[in-house]
Amino acid sequence: MLSQIGEKLPAIKGPQILWNGLGISLIVTGVTFGILSAVRSGSLFLSVGTAIITYSRFTHPRRQSEDSEEVDQVKRRTIELIIPAALCITLFVLSLTLPHAK
Repeated sequence: MLSQIGEKLPAIKGPQILWNGLGISLIVTGVTFGILSAVRSGSLFLSVGTAIITYSRFTHPRRQSEDSEEVDQVKRRTIELIIPAALCITLFVLSLTLPHAK
């Protein structure tokens, strides 16, 4: 079953899988901490996990289409980097300045 999933996702390669896995695990950890009333820790984990995924998608190559034999191109749209990065930084700063967070 896992090999079938891997065949359907040819655009994700090597280190990007590791970075995305780390980012997703930090996001899940952050949500779990938030549910358990550890708001500051949860938002720190959320912001770092989101920043890792944003960085991973910005720096690693991505195929244009599966059928063509085009060379891998790096997806470098600045709006797709600036908005998530700004949200990550804002959430990180907000979590550090919460007055009575547990």
